[in-house]
Amino acid sequence: METVTGLWTEFHKNVDAVLGGDTSKAVLEKVGQQNLPLLKNMNVAVQMYAKASGSSLDAGVATTINLAGKQRMLTQKMTKELLLVASDIDVEANTESLKKTVNLFERTLKGLVEGDADLGLPGTQDSAILEQLTTVQGLWASYKPTLDTVDVSPEGLKKAADANLPLLKEMNKAVKMY
Repeated sequence: METVTGLWTEFHKNVDAVLGGDTSKAVLEKVGQQNLPLLKNMNVAVQMYAKASGSSLDAGVATTINLAGKQRMLTQKMTKELLLVASDIDVEANTESLKKTVNLFERTLKGLVEGDADLGLPGTQDSAILEQLTTVQGLWASYKPTLDTVDVSPEGLKKAADANLPLLKEMNKAVKMY
């Protein structure tokens, strides 16, 4: 947690700068560079907490909850990567990262519904969760074309802005159901 706190302190300075109106390329580049190390280190901490908890959850259930939770983060990561491309920040790397994030989100969403042995997902049989994931799939189907084409036109960015939070909120509902 000390590592996470140090990373957060530096990241938070740049978030505060953006909230204060500084959307300069230098600040946005720092947000883009600092975001992933912060997320990765926080994930390490979460895994350490999970291991220390001595949970008796079945491995498939634990993996399902973990990956469903990560889906929420991926909704935000995809949008961040699209916005970095739109801001002309490390366009090639962020475009490639966006494609990987889109693929991971889609594969995991499909695995949550149908199962995916390689991801350790058994699939979902609960009808209420399946209904919620169907809602997520509908939102995803409308957002994905913007991401697939890396549409950074004003219309594309408007679609991203309109799709991002509903996708996050509906995925969050599914996580809570698990």
